[in-house]
Amino acid sequence: MKYGFAFGILLGLLPMAGVPQGEGDAETVIAEIEGFQLTRSEFAEIKASLPDTIKSKLSDPAQESAFLKTWMLSLVYEREALAEGLQNDPKVKTRLEIQRVQQLASAYTELVVKDVEVTEQDMESFYSESREIFKHPTMVRLKHIVVSTRDEAIAIYSRLQAGEDFEQLARAESKDVRSRSRGGRMGWVRPNQQDAAFEQVAFGLEVGETSRPFMNSQGWQILQAVEKRAPGYLTLEDIRDTLKTQLLAETKKKRLQEVTETLEAKYGLKIYEESRKAGVSRAKPQSPQ
Repeated sequence: MKYGFAFGILLGLLPMAGVPQGEGDAETVIAEIEGFQLTRSEFAEIKASLPDTIKSKLSDPAQESAFLKTWMLSLVYEREALAEGLQNDPKVKTRLEIQRVQQLASAYTELVVKDVEVTEQDMESFYSESREIFKHPTMVRLKHIVVSTRDEAIAIYSRLQAGEDFEQLARAESKDVRSRSRGGRMGWVRPNQQDAAFEQVAFGLEVGETSRPFMNSQGWQILQAVEKRAPGYLTLEDIRDTLKTQLLAETKKKRLQEVTETLEAKYGLKIYEESRKAGVSRAKPQSPQ
């Protein structure tokens, strides 16, 4: 299977992204154009080569199906481009060379940091040495439901008072996209993170208590307090996942910086900034007289 010129086109079309992951043999043909058939295993290989940010979108069958169509159209465009001789166009050659260099450079940076790890000891040491940054004021962990009108809020509040589940109602009724899929769970809220109307209600709730509907900058809200904490320190367990992600990113950045400095010396990298600026200056158009 040849990707060639089409992969460059595809990268420009990726925002359109997204064949369903149904049952089927790896060599089952899932799409074709004249003279070429794409199998399930080949399509899986293409998807595996994509950045994580794109791959995550393809878990949606509709996005994956759209991506398949985009890829096959890219192959069609490639054929037409080759028929037109565009592979010999200097501008196209330059773009392809830029993509080749960028893809190889990206693959190398991934290789450089592939074995970087953050251990439990690394996290414990950082937490112990930096404990003060994990100091927190009074906090409350909340769920919320956000709707557009007072009537909607009152109707939902009545259903809650009648015993309906808060999280189910949040999934069904809340307009807050970020928390709706989590049953309205917002996580921990600290002072000065929300507007005054919100915080007055939130910090006045007892654990398990549900607020009456109120209006703030987001719309009509109903809150429920899940947990409260007096001023103190976040535990390592509270921040474990976030801390591991942060330390891993910082460690990879440090490793890459070290390798970069070594390679700059190895290859004698020099940037002639004054020459670059002089070239830019000469390229500026003259103002009309």
